[in-house]
Amino acid sequence: MNQEAALSTVRTTRDEAPAALPEVHPSTSAAPTGNAATTDPTDEPMAVDEDDTAAPVTMVRSIEFHSPVPDVCRKHPCVLGVDEAGRGPVLGPMVYAVCYLPKDQGEVLTEMKVDDSKVLNEEMRLSRFDLIKARPDVLGYSYNALSPQDLSEWMLRRSKYNLNAIAHNTTIALIRHVLSQGAQIDEIYVDTVGPPAPYEKKLKELFPKVATITVAKKADSLYPSVSAASIVAKVTRDHNLSQWQFAETALANVIDRDWGSGYPSDPNTVKWLKRNLDPVFGWPGIIRFSWSTAENLLKEDVVVDDWPTDREERAHSIKAKFSVASAKDLDTTTSAMRRKFGLRAVGGTAASVTSMFGVKS
Repeated sequence: MNQEAALSTVRTTRDEAPAALPEVHPSTSAAPTGNAATTDPTDEPMAVDEDDTAAPVTMVRSIEFHSPVPDVCRKHPCVLGVDEAGRGPVLGPMVYAVCYLPKDQGEVLTEMKVDDSKVLNEEMRLSRFDLIKARPDVLGYSYNALSPQDLSEWMLRRSKYNLNAIAHNTTIALIRHVLSQGAQIDEIYVDTVGPPAPYEKKLKELFPKVATITVAKKADSLYPSVSAASIVAKVTRDHNLSQWQFAETALANVIDRDWGSGYPSDPNTVKWLKRNLDPVFGWPGIIRFSWSTAENLLKEDVVVDDWPTDREERAHSIKAKFSVASAKDLDTTTSAMRRKFGLRAVGGTAASVTSMFGVKS
């Protein structure tokens, strides 16, 4: 399956990353259409139709939302900003968001006084998010809230899928969706993940028809469209955490919610992790098990950290090594026997020797 086809596929297995998150490489093929970013445990798309910041959240798989594309954005060149919230925390989702509007209507965001979400308090963020949602005639936005369970599975699988690749591919999928819905995006501004230059080059190769693409540090404080995206991302993450409903329903009245900021450097977060660590099952799905903070605590305090499948794989590996060694020894034995007894070739292989002497492999 090529990369473009993979991006438009919505069914996945637990051993694969979601369809919108393969390793993406430049391509000239047509962009995919439809919601392709996430799946729930039944392998059905998990896209929400309404962005309700008061509703409870039961997040097992990642959740995406796309506002309708304003008609004006289909007719006039637009600017689009990209930012994230929750990249560093050990718990809760990592949210990527885009916000876009016509280039000649930039005063809309200026009047809203958007800014980097980190310099706004919660009340200011919520009020500005409400203003963004109140202008569907000129503003469009999308987000993908990557669940901690998905992040854990992708980053801990055998074929490593690192956080930068996840971030890049989530961003690319969001941009592609907006383009596929007819928005005329002429400029893109991205708050950087990793070194700006190679990321910018990658995006320019992927989106050659976009006139201007800028990846920069502190873009959320430099470009209003990125500031708006940072507000969407931060409000969405905060809502998901404040309204979190444990999928493990038996834990709802057992585990407290005093988890602090969620950052590994927060003493309250570390205390919560230690306080709520089950010696057999670890933590519920709100935790990103791939984070070193979680991994280290699990190694110290869990009862079982070596699963039967791990032991079977090691045993298989050891057996394979001995099989190779035995085959080499038998090949050497074959050559020596031919020389000693003046025999012609008996096949020249270990298999021949084992057959001659009735040795079971």
